Amino acid sequence: MFKRTSNTNQEEIKREMKINRAREYFAMLSPGKSKVEGEGLSSLIKDCLEAAGVGYEALDPSGKKTGQEMLSALEHRCREGYIKEAQGIFADLATTRFSDIVETEIELLEKALKKAKAGYEALDISDRKVAAEMKAELDQRVKKNFIYSACSEWDALSKFQGDRFLTESFLSRIEKRLKAAGAGYEVLDPTGKKSAETIEKEARTFLSNAGVSRPASRSGSVQQPLDCCSK
Repeated sequence: MFKRTSNTNQEEIKREMKINRAREYFAMLSPGKSKVEGEGLSSLIKDCLEAAGVGYEALDPSGKKTGQEMLSALEHRCREGYIKEAQGIFADLATTRFSDIVETEIELLEKALKKAKAGYEALDISDRKVAAEMKAELDQRVKKNFIYSACSEWDALSKFQGDRFLTESFLSRIEKRLKAAGAGYEVLDPTGKKSAETIEKEARTFLSNAGVSRPASRSGSVQQPLDCCSK
């Protein structure tokens, strides 16, 4: 006759299965996993350990490390995932795209670095540059994207002249992009030959043709907003 397994033994088997599952997830959380993968595996590990009624020390099959040591090891692996995420976004910013996307990506990058408790130096995959250098590179990439967006809007505006709503919307967005980039209206000219004042006169003409009056500003700089943007 077969002996019936006691409830105690069954519970112990289930407990060991949960611990082994947590260890498997920990092994899967290898350095370089993405942020999403890291967060998912970390959550699963926590759930398994809690279900087994044990601490993070159970992740060490040798039984030599403390719970704090294993928790630190887990956080380190997750940290690398966040850094990888931030580095990926930083690399993407080297390609010009519309500023709405850039603003979202910057938020995600900042959040990833914060989660990793790392500075901007973590964005450098060569690990040679300091935080100030990487922040300067990041700012330059962001500026380039804002200017790209402003130029794209300016180009589109020339194709929709005469419509008041579209004209005001385009010019409002253009100024917002230029202000974020810290650039003047002259960057809207692909030839680089026109001054800020010349570009602003063209903008004034667009407004006039659309039935929106605008007095001449005292400067062609971004600090002198278009009327439609100052409402």
